[in-house]
Amino acid sequence: MEKIKMLNVTKYIGDRKIIDIDNLIIQENEKVGIVGKNGAGKTTLLKLIEGDIKADTGEIEVNGSITYIKQLDDIKINATTNLSGGEQMLALIKEKLKENTSIILADEPSTNMDMQNIEFLIKKLKEYAGTILLISHDRNVLDSICSAIIEIDDGKVKKYKGNYTSYKIQKEAELEREKFEYNQYIKEKDKLEKAIINANNSAKSMRKAPKRMGNSEARLHKREADNIREKIEGHSTALKTRLEKLEVKQKPKGEYSIYLKPPTNIIMKNKIVINADNFTLKAGNRILIQNCKFYIETNKITAIIGRNGIR
Repeated sequence: MEKIKMLNVTKYIGDRKIIDIDNLIIQENEKVGIVGKNGAGKTTLLKLIEGDIKADTGEIEVNGSITYIKQLDDIKINATTNLSGGEQMLALIKEKLKENTSIILADEPSTNMDMQNIEFLIKKLKEYAGTILLISHDRNVLDSICSAIIEIDDGKVKKYKGNYTSYKIQKEAELEREKFEYNQYIKEKDKLEKAIINANNSAKSMRKAPKRMGNSEARLHKREADNIREKIEGHSTALKTRLEKLEVKQKPKGEYSIYLKPPTNIIMKNKIVINADNFTLKAGNRILIQNCKFYIETNKITAIIGRNGIR
């Protein structure tokens, strides 16, 4: 059964087309991850399905009731609570799962969660007997839950079968194929362009009859030269037609990497960059850390781990 169907759907933000869907179908009980760069339109897609915003064109058909788990930044649980962000998100998800709808839309539900709560989230979403559309940057969440992945790139939406790892394998194979086809296109295009130039040069280089030739010989030479030139020009025209009909291949965009160059002119003279003694931290009336003693050495990478909201 088709739970969600989107046909010829577009959505603009200003003059930018952020969503451009020809045909997208989500089946009953599918668990679908949504991936794409920041600002690609992932949240916009969920809002279109939920009905929070309207499409500029196209049809959206939803067969079932929806629970929408928004990002923590978009919700208000209790402004005066002492709970951490992860604890608030977990409380929200537990409440949302009680709604027993047939479709869940989840926007970064594992944000701010510790590893134990993420495992709880994965377990509950795997047990859910319904359709899920899930935005997440957590590869483990996408691998554990999803049976399909939707990629949004330049507004275009493409669906891949399998979890995130399967999607990455398919995407890499797709990119390699696009690179090969693009290189073949460039080679053929260059070959045709060079052949056209050579043919045109050959036609131009056909010499006129030498002055020492008699009239009959000059007429014969001209007739032969015209025949050859006509054949060369015909060949050039055929090459131009082939070039015009050559299927244009765009250069693959590939994946973008962000390179951060750390400053090299900062010299830390102290062996210890942070030194805490009898350190106490409170959130409202709740004591999170009490009489703690620790130090952080210079040029060391230190991880802070623990449950959400733990001391």
